[in-house]
Amino acid sequence: MKHILICLILFSTHIYAQKEGNWWYFGNTSSIDFSTNQPTAYTGSGMFTYDNSSAVSDQNGQLLFYTNGVTVWNRLHLVMSNGTGLLGNNSGGQSALIVPQPNSNLYYVFTVPNHGLGALRYSVVDMSLSGGNGAVTTKNAILHNPTTEKLDSYYDCANNKYWVVSHQYGTNNFYTYQVSSTGINPLPVISSVGNVHNGGSPSSSHDAMGQLTISPNGNLIASGQQFSGAIQIFDFNISNGNISNPRTISYPSPWGISFSRNSNVLYVSQWLTPNIVQINISNPNIPGSPVNIGVVTGTTGGYGAGYMQLAPNDKIYIAKWASSYLSIIDSPNLLGFSCNFIDDGIDLGGVLSQAGVCRTVSRNLAPLSINVNINCDSASFSLNDTSGISNIIWNFGGGNQSSSFFPREQFTQGTHPITVYVTRCNYTDTLSTSIVITSTNPTISSQINCQQTIALQILPSGLSNCLWNLGDGNQTTGALSNYTYTNPGNYTIALVVSDGVCTDTTT
Repeated sequence: MKHILICLILFSTHIYAQKEGNWWYFGNTSSIDFSTNQPTAYTGSGMFTYDNSSAVSDQNGQLLFYTNGVTVWNRLHLVMSNGTGLLGNNSGGQSALIVPQPNSNLYYVFTVPNHGLGALRYSVVDMSLSGGNGAVTTKNAILHNPTTEKLDSYYDCANNKYWVVSHQYGTNNFYTYQVSSTGINPLPVISSVGNVHNGGSPSSSHDAMGQLTISPNGNLIASGQQFSGAIQIFDFNISNGNISNPRTISYPSPWGISFSRNSNVLYVSQWLTPNIVQINISNPNIPGSPVNIGVVTGTTGGYGAGYMQLAPNDKIYIAKWASSYLSIIDSPNLLGFSCNFIDDGIDLGGVLSQAGVCRTVSRNLAPLSINVNINCDSASFSLNDTSGISNIIWNFGGGNQSSSFFPREQFTQGTHPITVYVTRCNYTDTLSTSIVITSTNPTISSQINCQQTIALQILPSGLSNCLWNLGDGNQTTGALSNYTYTNPGNYTIALVVSDGVCTDTTT
């Protein structure tokens, strides 16, 4: 019988596996790759845009295409076939949003105009065309008219479909559209709730402006009204697309809005001031007061902080007008200054941010991480989040696999690569890590002769701190021991050994 006394090595390897959002393209030829441990900024994009753009990558994190709502560029940074003349606007707030049609090669590019002076439209990209570089096949189909500059989407994992949410201009109507494996349903769910969006002048401040954002857990929608000085929080029902229960937070000129990953904290920017505020919405029916957690610097022309977006690494990135940096909220789930606002959070390499960042499709799932508990020559494994997982395969090498959510495996000394294939929300992610086994459990062998002498030996050699409890009240030490008993009888021998890392008891 073996009793493990102590040898626990615990670690967690974080994997950001929502790879469709790996690449951001925005601003004045700016881009960021989120596939690296620390996101990497690049230049050389084909696009200029003032406000929010949209981009999409494949499941392996390889760029497919990006757009400013007017032009579509392919992965080679060339204008996509038939990819010009979209009727969005590169200063149209949330001017474009790319949403995939599930289980197909098709992508919908939703576009809005600026100032509430046009329609919500969609175009279709078929990625099977032009040698895999894609082509626009349908262009500028109208969904409703007129629309504000507000646009966001949410993926319903259980039903493998997206909801696309916009707001009509001049009314209090939200329009929610469904995109499923059969395509887009042009008949919206209309929710008449909250404030009317029609105040102000299109040439300056107006209520078509102000970000609309759906919370990562899908329960809430936040919408800013820049002219009216109001942020409204709504309940969102992902089973039927209904929006209800408005709660109003008064705040001057709200512009960019983002939820934290845990959906308990809201962040807001003001376009004409440099302030970034945080609002505690852990109880959305009684939201906290706005608290200033940071100030952006280095902008020009009297502009302040722009739009903001929760990134695949769970940090929030904030546009800074005409700056070669983006600001970052490093730990958005934490309240107060613990959220760690960083003014010059990422260097864009000499090219400039404008008023917007990049919006990508998201499955709204927390990034997966592999948790490992090493216990001498064995290890147990788990994932930080098992929700939505329909299939899991662990590969430990040497042909050893497991489909358990909580497998345990024996290993020899050395380094062992570990791979797990996870299917959740109709996508398959591959996560990898490695473990190092420095010790193995000892074994005991014994021989007893007629002179009541027992020869005891433990393997492997090189063990230290070997203590024998011989069962007659005596002890001895050493890796090899001979002992003579005074009286015949039954004796239980306990061996306690250590190799300097692991300690075991064998009886």
